[in-house]
Amino acid sequence: MQQFYRAGDLISPSLAIIIPFICCWASPVPWLFLSWPKKVKNQSKLGVGLGIIYIIGLATMLLSDGVPALIIAIICCGFCSGACISFSMALFDLHTKNAADTSALSGLAQSVGYLLAAIGPIALGKIYDVCHSWTMPLVLLLILALVLTVLGYLAGREKIINN
Repeated sequence: MQQFYRAGDLISPSLAIIIPFICCWASPVPWLFLSWPKKVKNQSKLGVGLGIIYIIGLATMLLSDGVPALIIAIICCGFCSGACISFSMALFDLHTKNAADTSALSGLAQSVGYLLAAIGPIALGKIYDVCHSWTMPLVLLLILALVLTVLGYLAGREKIINN
């Protein structure tokens, strides 16, 4: 993230203020989203809502400059990064019938998720190295946020997954 902010010519004091916002918004949100999906019958709207907030944050980061717009973008993206992990964990329990199915689904999804999380920063860094701009990595993240929105809708439907 620091490279992104430095590439936008934000001064160092701005970085010192902005970077803690990511942690402040990403850390407490998972506690909210552990119980919230259980309170609604169909979680599709929550999945779509999270995707839209991510899209707003990434689009703001891509299209705006300056610290105020960046703070809004970080609040949106930080909120969603915390909420999406809890939302997905809640869905494992809500859409399976027994502990064995929950465990199998969770293991599969987390394996894929952590693999993507490990590859993502390296791939985006390589794209930045080739393009010398953060535009293409952010466009790719916007596309992935659109995919996340569709998958959030599909995963949130009232459906029990067996085996």
